[in-house]
Amino acid sequence: MTNLFSFEGGDWGIPMLTVLRVDPCIDENGEAHRTSRYELMNRDGVNARLIVRRGQEFYLRLHLNRDYDPSIDGLSIVFTLDGVKKPNYGNGTFVITPLLNLGEISEGAWQASLDSMEANSIRIK
Repeated sequence: MTNLFSFEGGDWGIPMLTVLRVDPCIDENGEAHRTSRYELMNRDGVNARLIVRRGQEFYLRLHLNRDYDPSIDGLSIVFTLDGVKKPNYGNGTFVITPLLNLGEISEGAWQASLDSMEANSIRIK
């Protein structure tokens, strides 16, 4: 019997999509969420931390090892609550949401959708 679902790297001659760096879009999100003056948001370089308000959309830019292709790439975002030793879906401290393509919407409370694509990076909201 032939295995129709082989996910080993290189099946299509394309390297596995890898996230190299996440840009939390500190300036843009800080302005939109009115959190730009918080000390955590103003730390130097990699020490800065994103602070957003519950219920408002925010943006992240993912820098990738190659261009994102929605027809072959699948990406999910995992959210956990900071400081919780054992995040759990049942108590709302652990959420996984697939990345939706441009224009798609989800019925779920949490969603992540593709906002734009550039060479080797995508912006999600």
